[in-house]
Amino acid sequence: MKAMQFAIDAHKEQKRKYTFEPYWKHLAEVAGIVSQVSTSNWLMVEIAWLHDYIEDCDKHLTTEQKYDLLFDEFGVTVADGVMLLTDTEVGNRATRKMAAANRIARAPWYVQNVKLADILSNTISIVQHDPKFSVIYLNEVEYLLSKMCENTHAKFSPDLFSLVALQIKAARKGVINGKTKEGNKPV
Repeated sequence: MKAMQFAIDAHKEQKRKYTFEPYWKHLAEVAGIVSQVSTSNWLMVEIAWLHDYIEDCDKHLTTEQKYDLLFDEFGVTVADGVMLLTDTEVGNRATRKMAAANRIARAPWYVQNVKLADILSNTISIVQHDPKFSVIYLNEVEYLLSKMCENTHAKFSPDLFSLVALQIKAARKGVINGKTKEGNKPV
């Protein structure tokens, strides 16, 4: 798949925060999650592979140049989808995340599904490796989910949305991958 190879090449020098694994493994995980959604299609999988490109790669190019590159390589729908997943908001973190939640809440269903898969991929790592930041992160995710629910035209995957909501609930209780933060199985 062209998008997979493009993403692996673009992120080849990057490592995942906390685990230091090659960053493309996160992209593969998001694409894999998206591919399991009943409404999945090639478009969602391509956007999943490319979702962090504009934000994280080719720092010598402007956002517009990176968008144009994606447009030329993958077409308008993929380029627009990646752009909708790119944080371009300004201000302090709270202001940026609120604006981003509003942007995602208005995005097409296939973009929202990629975002939900991205959240699933990121949450375990953040909660396991950065408990202090995870409190902020979980609040931001819950706000995003609430904004997505307010959009009466949203057609995101209810199954994927439910998985994210359950993961957030488990993270709040301190249970990730069937274990508590202390490493014990929950009672």
